[in-house]
Amino acid sequence: MKSPLEERTFKRLTEAGLKFEYEGVTFVLQPSFALESIESGKKIKKVRDVKYTPDFIGDTWIIETKGHRTPVFDLRWKLFKYFLHLNKLDYKLYMPRNDKQVIEAINDILNDKRHKSLLRKRRVSLKQSVETDNQSSPIQAKNGRRIRKGG
Repeated sequence: MKSPLEERTFKRLTEAGLKFEYEGVTFVLQPSFALESIESGKKIKKVRDVKYTPDFIGDTWIIETKGHRTPVFDLRWKLFKYFLHLNKLDYKLYMPRNDKQVIEAINDILNDKRHKSLLRKRRVSLKQSVETDNQSSPIQAKNGRRIRKGG
């Protein structure tokens, strides 16, 4: 974890029973490209892609803990919101700057209708999976770790 606020957020999300990944998804906001040098007209320079990795990501929400915002981050955050808009990705965004705001964000997530609907669908899916095949569980152990099977 990069900050004490991230550590406390991780702990609170876990205690709330929310499923999430910590810095587990990276979005490419602008792909890399080659640019011919304006000065010489010959030299090709590769411009690196612009990426953004949120601190915490769930199925319907993203939390970016931010104690101190910089102009560079503000621009990246704006590009990220535009990327979500262009790609029709419907995440609810939170940017708590202190513990009180973290708790408010978690409570909002827990009370969100989309989140509750997703949990109901998972319970029904899990129940059907167990009823149809008692030998096949949606969660299997691999090397001592729990992993979720795709499907």
